[in-house]
Amino acid sequence: MRRIALALTLWAAAVSAQAQAQPADDPAALRPIAGEAALLTALKNRCPAHVGIDVGFTETLQGTVLMDGIRQAGKEPFMRIVKAEQARIRAEIEATGVAAWCQRQKSRLERPYPDVFRPG
Repeated sequence: MRRIALALTLWAAAVSAQAQAQPADDPAALRPIAGEAALLTALKNRCPAHVGIDVGFTETLQGTVLMDGIRQAGKEPFMRIVKAEQARIRAEIEATGVAAWCQRQKSRLERPYPDVFRPG
């Protein structure tokens, strides 16, 4: 539970700093949150066979991110942005291949999200 609280604190600080640069009614202000939700979904669904993912922890973090975005914008507007981000990530995965994409995300995200990835 402690690691979830720490990860959520780090995530909230990072997204909050990005969102403060834009007005709250601007859909672009929600893109960082929607992007994180889409990224966590892809990690959870596509990467466990390629890199060690703590699926339970990732689901918890994903749920928190989704709820935060829905709270800020409402379900339908936020989920439209999430779907666009999911399409963007799907295109990245198709262009690079699943295993390479997952390894790249692990290299990029292991430090800010250490509890998403399992050692090894």
